[in-house]
Amino acid sequence: MKKQYQWLAGGLAIAAVAALLAGNGLSLAGSAVAPAQNPAPRGPVIAVLNVLTLTNELDEELHTQHMLKREADQKRAKITALRAALKKMAEPLDRNSTLALKAGTPDFDRQQAKVRKAEFKLEVYGRFSQLQMQDAALNAQEEIYSNIQTTVAAYAKAHGISLVLMTTRVPPRLASQRGFVTMVQTRTVLYASHKLKITSKIASIMNHAWQNHH
Repeated sequence: MKKQYQWLAGGLAIAAVAALLAGNGLSLAGSAVAPAQNPAPRGPVIAVLNVLTLTNELDEELHTQHMLKREADQKRAKITALRAALKKMAEPLDRNSTLALKAGTPDFDRQQAKVRKAEFKLEVYGRFSQLQMQDAALNAQEEIYSNIQTTVAAYAKAHGISLVLMTTRVPPRLASQRGFVTMVQTRTVLYASHKLKITSKIASIMNHAWQNHH
């Protein structure tokens, strides 16, 4: 009789434990399974971009450099022609020339005035051409950089990237200590995994867009 009570008491104890666990959302069969937890928040997604490498790979940059070179060659050719014309114009002022004019005569003075005016025009044209080329190169660089920014922003949004950092390639040899200091001060990324680099992807996107519009 005593053994029967012991068995009954043991059965009630097990039933009580099972009921307690069930009331807490658990069961004896699933007591080893941990409750579900919320996933850890995802950190920001970062990418790196080498702007100099990207620029060198762009069809737009190659086209721009070709156009600037052609314009520069045209201006140099005009300057060469103006110098040749000026040299010919100044020949009568050279006393050793067969076309020499007598110094102090009205013809000599008129020719000298023409030469000085031509010299001034040549100097002005040369300086103006230099400023034009500098301005054209600056405008081209600004346009390309603006296109890079637009493309990078669109790519980052499409791929869930929170931050894009600019990286640069360290030159094998720096010419001066100042160059080294400048490189250290302006460099923002010391190391980046290849998985973070998007330079070639941005170049491919921009070249495809350029080819479709030109």
